[in-house]
Amino acid sequence: MKSTLSDNGDGKATTDYKDPLSGGDRIGMPKKSSHHSSTSSLPSMSFHNMDPKERSWIFESVGGYFAPAEDLSKLSPTRQEKLLMRDLIYAFSGVPSTHISADIKVEEIADLSPEEMTKIRFKIDDGFTSVFRTLANELLPMIGHYISVQGFIDLSKMTPRYERTCLALANSMDNIMQQYHDLQSNLETELSENKLDLQKLVQQIRPWLPTMEIFATIAVDVRHLKLSSSQLLSMLEDRYQEQKSKSKSDVKERLGQMLEYTSRNYMKMVQQWTQKGMVNDATQEFFIEDLNPATGSCWYSYWKTRYCLHTNRLPNFLLQQAEIILLAGKYFNILRQCNVTITPMNTLLTYSPKDMTHLEIIRNSYELPAKKLKDYLFKDHQLVMHLRNLRDFCLLQENKFANDLLESSRQYMKNKVYQLKSDKMDGFLEKILEFLDDDFGVFLEMQLKNIDVMTQLNGMEPSNGGNENFAIDPLDFHNSNGYEALALHYEVNWPVSLVINSQRLEQVQLLHRVIFFLLYVKGELEAMKPIANSRSYRLRERMLKSILSVEQYMTMDIIQPQWVELIATVNRASNIDEVLSAFKRTLDQCVQLCLFAGVVYVRSIFTLGTICLNYCDSLSSEPGCHEFNRCVAEYDENFESMLVGILDLVREFAKTVVKCGKDNDRVSESSRQLLLRLESIDKDLEAKSFC
Repeated sequence: MKSTLSDNGDGKATTDYKDPLSGGDRIGMPKKSSHHSSTSSLPSMSFHNMDPKERSWIFESVGGYFAPAEDLSKLSPTRQEKLLMRDLIYAFSGVPSTHISADIKVEEIADLSPEEMTKIRFKIDDGFTSVFRTLANELLPMIGHYISVQGFIDLSKMTPRYERTCLALANSMDNIMQQYHDLQSNLETELSENKLDLQKLVQQIRPWLPTMEIFATIAVDVRHLKLSSSQLLSMLEDRYQEQKSKSKSDVKERLGQMLEYTSRNYMKMVQQWTQKGMVNDATQEFFIEDLNPATGSCWYSYWKTRYCLHTNRLPNFLLQQAEIILLAGKYFNILRQCNVTITPMNTLLTYSPKDMTHLEIIRNSYELPAKKLKDYLFKDHQLVMHLRNLRDFCLLQENKFANDLLESSRQYMKNKVYQLKSDKMDGFLEKILEFLDDDFGVFLEMQLKNIDVMTQLNGMEPSNGGNENFAIDPLDFHNSNGYEALALHYEVNWPVSLVINSQRLEQVQLLHRVIFFLLYVKGELEAMKPIANSRSYRLRERMLKSILSVEQYMTMDIIQPQWVELIATVNRASNIDEVLSAFKRTLDQCVQLCLFAGVVYVRSIFTLGTICLNYCDSLSSEPGCHEFNRCVAEYDENFESMLVGILDLVREFAKTVVKCGKDNDRVSESSRQLLLRLESIDKDLEAKSFC
């Protein structure tokens, strides 16, 4: 501002001046309009030759400048209106105004919190007529909002290495604010050409008030809350959703533009990951972290734990897609590690809250590697044949293999665990496999577990919390018999182990151990030679039928139909995750339906089998003697008591499941099948009817 000051003797300075507001800096440094000039609206007068009593101007400090102030009482309404419009236009751009003041320093507004911002009060000089003040008062909050928004934009641009999502937000705001600046420029032009009145100014500025209010809240939140990229994008999404039901479509439109622009950097990382399996994330903004990128390992546990999911880095609008986003990039890298050629997509991925195009692109990006991996496992690694072999060999559904395994190892399995030799057991298996026309026998091996079935099952059930009541110390189990510890293992290589992994194999092994035990007990009972139609014979028959009923229920009623459904589902699958899901669901249902109430039921089955084995050993006594008859009666009583207990367990489990609403039809039908099998064993058992 250029001024020539002189003292006229009354202590007040006079000057030939140039209006400082026409070129003064705005608070927050917004873009300057090319039309900012208000000299045409100012009165033209000479201050040197006027009598001090006649002057309508005095000098006041406004925002660090010395600017003239008019005695409003001496101005006509038309002059007041024009002066007020000029002050409003500049105040709405952050320029200090002579006749509009805040109750705090103007330069402090940009650093206020949203709560503090609502407490700011701007006031129009009381010298203006009440009509003008009433008309303009509703727009005064625009001043504080503008200063907050423009302050955030300028700070973002001037701060070195500013977080890129925040910088994108600032640039997006700046682009939208250019429309506001253009409006101001037009208003200034109309004012200078005497084509603007206060009512028209208010009508044109008013639609921007809700937009500026929301922008200001966003700007202050970002500056004060130190939001991460995902938190910032989630906040913008929430603000957009809040506006969906409101009539201010222009606010919603601007928020949508801002969200789309601000999310571009993040969506670019999503695109790189889902379409190439790579991501450049030096600032750790992306929600997927590669914990071990340099290792070329190829086993299930490595790929299961290689990627870490940081859900706190995930915007709300991508939460439901988190899993397939992770899997898309993961499968690309698995295929790359397996040297499988795949042509990736190259489709631009952006987020617009107005449509869901990004969902289709993400889904297609995932389907491409997921399908390729499934086809690779089917064609190059014969996955379906592996699944059939699990049923035939590990679950003992191949009758010849199961019979040969039992016949060759039955006597040896009577030894204690510590007496068994691994090379001896391997010899049994090798001899059996020599006569099988199956190339997949090389994947089978025999193992001796150091825990019993109940302890193994207990460890697989999170709801049990590792209940120590059912656990057997490994040292105690070391003295158990071999038939309780034997387990077949199916060892497959990568990438088949992606599907037939350690978790699924443990479920298969658990079922195998129960079935093998039942078949072993069945074999021992069949080897007995009691006198026909004697009490010992009838008891043997009831025992044999009960063991056979439980074994046939597991194999014929549950495992066989479940596996037929599995193979059919797998053959229809369009991607690898449908295969994984079907395999997991099949084994979960087999474990649930075969073993019912879990540890308690399995322990009861093993106790029932142990009673049968002990009874077989007791036949060494001389038939017909008093001791022998007493022994048979005791075993008969124990067997019947345990069988009734098992029936009660199955009934109770079925009722509990029905009350909880878990797979009602399937579990109820399975319970009914087992109850019918067991209840038919002996007409004298007063089994309750199923309900």
